[in-house]
Amino acid sequence: CPPSQYIETYQSFLDACRNTSARLFFPTYHKQTFLYPFQRVHKLIHLIRNPLHNFVARFHLDRKTRASRASKTNKKEQLWLDSHPSNETGFQIWCHDLDEEYKNEEYKSFDAEFLQILQSTPCHGEVYRFVQWHNMVFQMADERKKILQQAQNDNNNNNPIPPPFDVMVLHYEDYEKDFSKTMHRLLDFLEQPAQAEPREFSPGHEYNTYYSKKDKQHIQTMIQRMASPTTWDALKHYF
Repeated sequence: CPPSQYIETYQSFLDACRNTSARLFFPTYHKQTFLYPFQRVHKLIHLIRNPLHNFVARFHLDRKTRASRASKTNKKEQLWLDSHPSNETGFQIWCHDLDEEYKNEEYKSFDAEFLQILQSTPCHGEVYRFVQWHNMVFQMADERKKILQQAQNDNNNNNPIPPPFDVMVLHYEDYEKDFSKTMHRLLDFLEQPAQAEPREFSPGHEYNTYYSKKDKQHIQTMIQRMASPTTWDALKHYF
């Protein structure tokens, strides 16, 4: 999608995360959307995946979506699938297509300095969204802590104090390195007991070979340029 559809403000991101719905029965049965009160959030699990793997997963999701639409009467989607095979070549074609498709709007959305970084980075729209998402999740956690701190400082006015707020940062590879330790760490954070034996863990695929050395360098440059210090600290070991 073009930049106009993925560039978020902090408030628009927060509202999207808070958006929920409920089925109501009065005065008639209907579904209604709400914004969940941010002050009621007690815990946050921030799950982080290797960005190089995440971009390939997005490609696979696009292929899966198109495959569900492909049929004898929808030859356009089948032609797309044939020209974007599920391998390194298909991924690189997919990235190139996305990078070319939204060039005109990118010229209107970003300054000249950042455009130079974009134009040298494969799948740069995906990179932008990935970094933006993690920046804003970390910011959201900080803002929630500020709300709690402010309420504690002003507790002499008898307003209710929000519940304590805890954050757990979890990396996908933690499961592969030590599944049992990670599982119990997660359960302890959620204050929940183990109810049954977990299923056997199957590690994910490696996709580092989908990128050239130069591709990885350009992606790293863009991520460093965009990332908050906290986000970069959580991502830098992937490079």
